Amino acid sequence: QGRERSPRSPTPSNDHRIALWAQETRRFAGELIVDAAPDVSFFARIAGTSRLWVNTVPQIIIFCDGSSRIVPTMTFKGTNGGYGVVVRNPWDVDNRNGQGRLGQGEARFYIRSWSNQKMYSFTEAEMAAIAQSIDTALRLKHQHNPETFDVEIFTDSKPCFHRIVRDLNYRQDRFFFRHTEPVMRALIWLSHRLKEMGGRLKVRWNPRRCATGPVLADNAAGVHSRGVNAEGFSQRNLPVDQRDGILDKLHEQISAAVRERATPPAVSMPDWF
Repeated sequence: QGRERSPRSPTPSNDHRIALWAQETRRFAGELIVDAAPDVSFFARIAGTSRLWVNTVPQIIIFCDGSSRIVPTMTFKGTNGGYGVVVRNPWDVDNRNGQGRLGQGEARFYIRSWSNQKMYSFTEAEMAAIAQSIDTALRLKHQHNPETFDVEIFTDSKPCFHRIVRDLNYRQDRFFFRHTEPVMRALIWLSHRLKEMGGRLKVRWNPRRCATGPVLADNAAGVHSRGVNAEGFSQRNLPVDQRDGILDKLHEQISAAVRERATPPAVSMPDWF
């Protein structure tokens, strides 16, 4: 019989995509952009008020961020963390008028946040935020079914860019790459799914808290560390099979990488033993 599951450990999600993520072998199907100086925050600023329909094509704009507590044992025992997604929805009535153009009213941001009690690196949180952003764009696609659509995701994490360009199966002898591999596979699968559904994906780096969108995303990601009502931003009150957080779905795979590191290799006996 297998080891009994701890009551604190989430039960596996029933999302059928998890098995597909685990089999992913392709490269990221999007464009990674780091703008040149001097004004690297320009696009993040204008994305907070830009038109959400261009030549009848919807523009889904998402700001995301990840966060985790800084403790000495973070990479060994894990720590509290979270990730947030801030969306400008082109189908929101406050964001368009009858001609499908950006209205004159104030831009509306939809804010969501997910918390996690076992975060092993900042990059894990930031990559989860990007993957969650792509998943959010796909949900809007399924809801409104445009033929084509553009998705632009803003993140302040350059380490995520470095991790993505190194592809899958890179330096699996190092725990950092092994424990972020499940998120990487999900992120890549989601990027290809978005492309197959008619989406064009850009992920653009922005300086931290450089505009309204990044500030909102940073605040949402850091709810776990502040004295506020975190339940209003997280899904901890939902059964695990109803949570749509990427790290909730990947808990089993990430935990396997943690257990692998924590378990010493088997001792091989000599032939004469």
